[in-house]
Amino acid sequence: MQGAGAADPLDGMLVCMPRILPRQVLAFTVVHLFLVITALFFALEGLAALDDDDWKPSMLGQVAEVVMIVLLQPGMFVWALLGGGRENPDSLEWLVFCANSLVWGVALAFLRAWWLQRSRD
Repeated sequence: MQGAGAADPLDGMLVCMPRILPRQVLAFTVVHLFLVITALFFALEGLAALDDDDWKPSMLGQVAEVVMIVLLQPGMFVWALLGGGRENPDSLEWLVFCANSLVWGVALAFLRAWWLQRSRD
């Protein structure tokens, strides 16, 4: 309990959350989904290694694989907690995949709104 003479550390500071718009969330979600699918397309060129033992992945394929792994978080973590894919239905996998893009969309829209609010102050 604070004493009678103690000052409130937040006194005089306006703390407010930046406002995000649903269309921004939707736009960032769609962009994220597009980037994940594009990275997956380029990373899957590595499937040629199944047929050729001397095959080396291209630099673009290696970069796409790293980008894909980053963009699929935290969805890959949730999917691993659910036990992977053997006993889970495909619909659950698609739900986690789309929810992951939605999480990224909300986070990116929040960061954009926060950055714009910060630059105005």
